[in-house]
Amino acid sequence: MKLSPTTFSTVAVWLFLSIFSWGCAQQTPPVTYQHIFKETFSLLTRGETAGGVYVQVTFRTFAFELAGLYSQAEKLGWNRIQLEDKIKETIDYFATSEYPPEEEIGLRNLYQMYTALFPFFDSNNRLHRVQYENFRRDYVRRILKRIYGENLLTNYYTDKWGYDKYDRLDFSIYLENKGIEPPTIANIGQRTFLEDEIGNRYSPRGLFNLYLHDFDRPRQGILKDSDRYRVFFVNRKADGDRIITEQTKFIKLVIQNLGEMAERKFRWDMPFEYAEISPKPGERF
Repeated sequence: MKLSPTTFSTVAVWLFLSIFSWGCAQQTPPVTYQHIFKETFSLLTRGETAGGVYVQVTFRTFAFELAGLYSQAEKLGWNRIQLEDKIKETIDYFATSEYPPEEEIGLRNLYQMYTALFPFFDSNNRLHRVQYENFRRDYVRRILKRIYGENLLTNYYTDKWGYDKYDRLDFSIYLENKGIEPPTIANIGQRTFLEDEIGNRYSPRGLFNLYLHDFDRPRQGILKDSDRYRVFFVNRKADGDRIITEQTKFIKLVIQNLGEMAERKFRWDMPFEYAEISPKPGERF
């Protein structure tokens, strides 16, 4: 059958539109910050079920926190100012949080650093307080500026920010009983260690036994169902050298005597390859 010119044109247009629509439907959807956070979570999380207990460990690097904040901004509709306020709060929290006594390795938060530089600082003096607040805000601004580099997510921002957050290496651990007699977890922090490349082990540091805060400890004394805890390691050896540096190839977290396992290890090979995000200051994201 021979098509008339009109019919042929109609068919051609229909075929073109069908192919165009199919091609559009096959396009890769745009990458969202929520998707990037999920990728970052997977990159930094290790998990296993063994000895009747499921354990999931997340290495909460500074990039992990930033990816989480960008994801929240996208989900909740924050503008640039709101997002940057949240980033500043995160920087300020870790930079000003109280540390356990660490005089032997010279580790100080911003307040301790400032009062060491200005020993005559008087907290009751309004002018002194204003000067300290300016010092603190300037520090936060300088770290924020370093974030807006070639890629938002990276392994190194400054000597205190990267794998660590103001010299703290931060790990969140989720536990779930898979049907065994509930094991004791009240002192699980004492059985959790960071292990470096040559096998040296380091205990977590905190103000509440081995936890930074009281809410970081497990809620239960025994693992009846599920629980979680969080530990921080000072990124310093006894001699003051850093545990994790830009040259570190891998690190391990070790948990002893949990469930029916004498020891379990979780390993992270470095450096991490984060997703590319290149926001510029002044853009919404």
